Amino acid sequence: LGDSAGEVTMKCGKPAWKEAREEVLREKLDETKERKVFVTVEEWTYNFGPDKFIRIFTFRNGKLVDIRTGGYGYDEMKKDEKR
Repeated sequence: LGDSAGEVTMKCGKPAWKEAREEVLREKLDETKERKVFVTVEEWTYNFGPDKFIRIFTFRNGKLVDIRTGGYGYDEMKKDEKR
């Protein structure tokens, strides 16, 4: 956690899938004023094969903030054969 997207790519390689979205947060400045803050959220999915669990990495503004575990991965070769 805390690594940049570049550092994660160097350590883990390219993910199998990437999704990005923008979230709008409201930040209170004082009793009467607030401002909108735009945050870029990316989710990278790593597939380590059918015998291991998928990992979902969440980045906020380019920094790794969460890693979740999904179900079992899939065999890339068999996936490509179906096309």
